[in-house]
Amino acid sequence: MNLYSFNSNYYDRLDKVISKTLDVSRSYAQKLIKSKEVKVDDVLIDRSSSLIKVGQTISLKFCVTKSKDNALIKTKADYIILYEDKYLLIINKPAGLTTHIGAGNQSNTLVNALLYDNVHLSNIAGEDRLGIVHRLDKDTSGCLVIAKDNDTHLKLKKMFKEKSIQRTYVALVEGTFKEHIGMWSTNIGRNPKNRQKMAVLPEGREAVTKYKVIEEYHKKYSLVEFELITGRTHQIRVHCKYFNKPIVGDKKYGGSSTKLKAKHQLLHAKSLSFIHPLTGQKVYVEAPINEHFENVLNKLK
Repeated sequence: MNLYSFNSNYYDRLDKVISKTLDVSRSYAQKLIKSKEVKVDDVLIDRSSSLIKVGQTISLKFCVTKSKDNALIKTKADYIILYEDKYLLIINKPAGLTTHIGAGNQSNTLVNALLYDNVHLSNIAGEDRLGIVHRLDKDTSGCLVIAKDNDTHLKLKKMFKEKSIQRTYVALVEGTFKEHIGMWSTNIGRNPKNRQKMAVLPEGREAVTKYKVIEEYHKKYSLVEFELITGRTHQIRVHCKYFNKPIVGDKKYGGSSTKLKAKHQLLHAKSLSFIHPLTGQKVYVEAPINEHFENVLNKLK
């Protein structure tokens, strides 16, 4: 069990402050509070609804709570290591592999695969998200960074929040562009009609995506590189739908897959670039697109 302390940057409920600061689920934050693992200004607090002021010091103990059989399931899965040191790991996640454990999926995730391969993982985000600093959708392939310890996890999380990690994606979309280089800026929030989807909404959070057209095919499709300036859930997919350029194979956001026989959305996290939070060295990794994506492009060519 480890102890971690931070000063609050928010005026809000205790569970929300922990959730927003550490980027963990509110249910996990509430679990810590209920377990009497949280102190505010050195006073034990066991009510999630307790109001926290800006500047107050929150200290908490976090640990991995084991599943009922006292062991998390370990499951073999294929992924390619792009970079590794004693602090972190960057992989090329295959399409079809869920990033972390969740309701209804306790075994077939990247977390289970990392456990199978005996990778040491940070545990500050709870047992369901061991090592997971950021996420990729199940059917999105590409670069994903994994933290091996909690100090590295928190430093990387801060870098994502401060936008000091550059991320580029590539996608095959329907339609062509008048301007081959540009930027999309909207607000994105939870779709009120379908809580499993996101949408462009006036009351949503700012979402900014840069784009650059790499190649066009038959005046019907475009291969596009995207750079995330912000990191909202499903951001690229939502922007592509909103600007009438749905990603091929994206069933959730309207991309057709029939003509090109796309098995999944053709969206790939192409590269990550950042200054290593512990060594100070420049890290740049690039993941080749998966075989299925490549085959679809070859058919178009």
